[in-house]
Amino acid sequence: MKSAEILTKDMGPGVLIALIWAANECGKASTFTARTLAKKTTDVDRTLMSAEANLAGLYPPVKNQIWDSLKWMPIPVHTTPEKFDNILKGSKHCPRYNYEVEKVLRSPEIEHMNKSNKKLYEYLTENSGDNINSFKKVEHLYDVLLIEQLYNKTLPQWTKSVFPDKLKPITIFSFMLESYNKILQRLKSGPLVKEMIDHMVKKAQNTLQPDRKLWIYSAPLKRGDVYDYLNIDIEPRMEFIRKEEHRSDWKNMKHKL
Repeated sequence: MKSAEILTKDMGPGVLIALIWAANECGKASTFTARTLAKKTTDVDRTLMSAEANLAGLYPPVKNQIWDSLKWMPIPVHTTPEKFDNILKGSKHCPRYNYEVEKVLRSPEIEHMNKSNKKLYEYLTENSGDNINSFKKVEHLYDVLLIEQLYNKTLPQWTKSVFPDKLKPITIFSFMLESYNKILQRLKSGPLVKEMIDHMVKKAQNTLQPDRKLWIYSAPLKRGDVYDYLNIDIEPRMEFIRKEEHRSDWKNMKHKL
């Protein structure tokens, strides 16, 4: 299985999340129309598959939408090539962002942390067969071991002393490095947060076109910058974050997360 593919055991939770969502106030409209919903995803197999599983649970066909004994209907999912995506994947080239990331990686704090983990890096390099010399390399190794564990594979004996306890904190730190400070958060997650706020303000002003009720974004957990920006903790695979608008008038609009 490639790392960009969805786990089979995640497909069920993807549908279940949608069914739970459809049962609450946010998802009362169970009949899909193009004006009701917009679904955007990164141009990655895993997130495209997650989006499709999610929509299958959220909008089963009803009445004249039923075309087969299988309770499923095609629903559009919109995506952008990675090299142009500055909203969800955050992978569009940005010289200022790259400069700020490099500045963080060369900072005394990060260099000190790398030195503190030197023995661990050496142990992982010796046993994994890969040159583990950075937080990002540890993160990749942790992901591989985690997926193997989720598939009930027997992990090598050498992993018992380091996985998950020693690798997980480094992985979480690596995960958040892309949004290490306010500048990185603004550059990386700013466009996505701006789009979300723009939708809500226009909705409140009755100027939104088309006048949709719901936007769903399907993106990889690698968007740790968004977690940082919204000040929430990293969750397990197949989680969802719901952002709602609550208002009596648009000037006094309140947001609920």
